[in-house]
Amino acid sequence: MLVFEVLLPPPPLRPGLFHHPFDIGDWKLCVDDLNLNLRDEFGGNVCQPTTAFNEFSTLDLHLPPGTTLNLHAWLRVGEGDVEGSDTYFSYEVKGPTEGLKISTVTHGGGAASQDGLEDSPPDMHDYRLFRPGDTLTLPLTGGGSLTAELWRPYSLQVSVATLCFSSGLDHPGCSGLANRAAAHALTLGSLSRFGLPLIQALPSVATPFVFLHHEKTSGSTLRSHIASTAHSISAPFYLPCYYGDGLYYEDYRCYSFDTSNATEENGGRRGELAVMGGHFQWGEWEDYQDPRCLVMVRDPVERAISLYYERVYTREDHLGGRMLNELTREEWRFILEEWRGSAWGMYRDEGFKDSMCKMLLGESHFRGKRPEEVDWERVGRMRLDGGEAMKRMGKCVVGMQGEWEDTKRVIWRWFPWLKFEDKVRANTGRGSGAERKADVREELVEELMEVNRCDMEVWEFSQTRFKEQVEWMDGVGRGYV
Repeated sequence: MLVFEVLLPPPPLRPGLFHHPFDIGDWKLCVDDLNLNLRDEFGGNVCQPTTAFNEFSTLDLHLPPGTTLNLHAWLRVGEGDVEGSDTYFSYEVKGPTEGLKISTVTHGGGAASQDGLEDSPPDMHDYRLFRPGDTLTLPLTGGGSLTAELWRPYSLQVSVATLCFSSGLDHPGCSGLANRAAAHALTLGSLSRFGLPLIQALPSVATPFVFLHHEKTSGSTLRSHIASTAHSISAPFYLPCYYGDGLYYEDYRCYSFDTSNATEENGGRRGELAVMGGHFQWGEWEDYQDPRCLVMVRDPVERAISLYYERVYTREDHLGGRMLNELTREEWRFILEEWRGSAWGMYRDEGFKDSMCKMLLGESHFRGKRPEEVDWERVGRMRLDGGEAMKRMGKCVVGMQGEWEDTKRVIWRWFPWLKFEDKVRANTGRGSGAERKADVREELVEELMEVNRCDMEVWEFSQTRFKEQVEWMDGVGRGYV
């Protein structure tokens, strides 16, 4: 049985979906199929008063199991069809049937509350799965896109009907659009059921793409792909070290750790960006923006090894030129606690201590600053909340430097607009001579884990989240577009 909810505005007329004064008995629900050409006994459209449909109402259809109907339903008042009331959807006959039954729930005012109802089946769109701000964006052939606010009960069908009407699409075209939108909504609903971030079909200024990463997590590799892709789709963007045409440069402007240097020349102006990424921290976007984020992570021990050989080993002082395992525990502790890279007279990173948590919690206090510009009092008061850091990471898609093949699949699934040709990556810090995690002295590993308690918590969480993403892709997600 198909159940239609017919929502009509009660007098006195107030702004709503339809703007027609009415007698409820004069409104009819009409149903047709794009292929079967449904007709009543007089050869006209199958239309009955909205109050006449009930559990005994039957269209005389004899359909074998597996038949898919492509139905078109709309409202008619008097002899005229109501503009904007068209709804298109597919209905699969899943078992033996002697007819198609149609029932309606007709009422005025707002929709009845859905709170407390049982969970809907996974093949049914359910607006209750979404939070305010969750939108569906469907790119259209020939340009433009369909947008629907998924947390609103009728937004999906209203958006389709409005676009069909404004674009003058014929019924088959509208049916195809409705089916695509419904399929994508089911995909997003599945992700919501599994507690995973929603897919971003296209970035926009209102819902931007934000790439957050800290040093030695393959961020430079991805920034190159992101810049060139953003340029190719004409999305305003800012990634340090890239011009608006996607080409790379390197000078003092690269040491930018927020969007303050964003200009038209570099891809887009601050506050008007659809794509942004770099060694930024949480909250770099504008208050009115609802970002979709990607965070790259790496085993904290492997990351520390790589960072050591790039930033410390190459120095010409007493710490430089020494293998990691040659350091004393005290020397290693000093590096973990106090050492930070520098260039152009300013700090270029947050060092070896809890840099992932600092990024997620908005507690990066050194990057891009000279020593005299650091708020040392605030640094001394800093307390890192691992629970809040994990909560924020849970809002993002997670990529793992050590699982690059699956990370590419994750990126392409969650951000289908971000397609890129992969390149061979080789960034191990010092090269094959550097120790691997299993080779580092146990006391040095223990010291690192002790100093990076917050990052270790986030690392454990990120591994679980990454596994959940891959399992969804290779399991339930295979059944969704």
